[in-house]
Amino acid sequence: MNSASSPDFLNISYNIISISSIPIYILGFYCVLTKCPKSGIILKWCLLISCFWCCLMDCFVNILIHPMILFPQYCIYTLGPFTMYFDVSQEFQVFMFFFTFSGVSTSCICNIGNRYHHIKNIRIRPIIFHASICLLNLCFQILFMIALFINVPDQQSALQVVFSSLPNLPPIFHLMTPPFVLSLNKSSTLLKITVIGLLIIGQYLTFFGFVYYELFLITNSSMSIATRKLQKSLFIDVTIQSLVPIVSMTIPFSYFIGAGIYNYHNQGILHKMREELFLIVSKLFPALNNISFISFGLHGIINGITMLLIHKPFRQFMFCYSDKIRKTEVPIISAWVDRKTL
Repeated sequence: MNSASSPDFLNISYNIISISSIPIYILGFYCVLTKCPKSGIILKWCLLISCFWCCLMDCFVNILIHPMILFPQYCIYTLGPFTMYFDVSQEFQVFMFFFTFSGVSTSCICNIGNRYHHIKNIRIRPIIFHASICLLNLCFQILFMIALFINVPDQQSALQVVFSSLPNLPPIFHLMTPPFVLSLNKSSTLLKITVIGLLIIGQYLTFFGFVYYELFLITNSSMSIATRKLQKSLFIDVTIQSLVPIVSMTIPFSYFIGAGIYNYHNQGILHKMREELFLIVSKLFPALNNISFISFGLHGIINGITMLLIHKPFRQFMFCYSDKIRKTEVPIISAWVDRKTL
């Protein structure tokens, strides 16, 4: 068995990622709490909520749960302290994995929704607007969780089916703590995940399209040229902050979907596959299952670094320079200024 495909390698990788992410999260929370201009209070809260959910998901994934799924079966090993030391229910751990991921997704929608609310000058208080978005997504997530966990199979018989479908699985997997089988109906589970994914992406793209239209396509807006320029800059920053982590998760989700569709498993052993593409990929990457989860675990670090680099107040603090000294005392409208102060 390839060392990179072993559970121990995945455990070590999770631990390295969690240790590396601690200073980034501390710096991120410090910058959001102390370096955001007072006039940008709404955006400050959006960034704070986004940091909170990313940190919470990283705590569960990289520190407490250490998930490992034997795709194409939805058979989930939990290798972390929750299982090893605290004997926490695996079903609860899987639930928290999906729950924290849904929180991260909702925070991304709120970030871009905040730009829409600010630019469209909607006559709804920001807190009500954002609460409505959160409530809508909470309803989606509750329905998704119910649909996902309502048909959990009997674990003993389900494990027999899973292991018989993966006959070349290394012996170490049979000696570990029994995994949690979420479902034996792969097509149904894949459909549920696809539907909730499309709902999340659809909301994000809707807000993105409206904001892009207002800032880049409308020419007769009452917004001044200077304000429009600054709003464009902040819109680009928020978009980058949301898209970079999404792009970083392209590898794991592409593998998850492809493995489910083509009934493909890669844990360091080459199996008979239906598609030539997967044969080529498996030769290049002998442990795609582990690599995909390591890529997923890096989401928090990538998100934190992106936030610190793209937002000007944080970037100024990190690189220890200041633009307070100006040649002329001309009032400057910041992209962080709240609409009420304009």
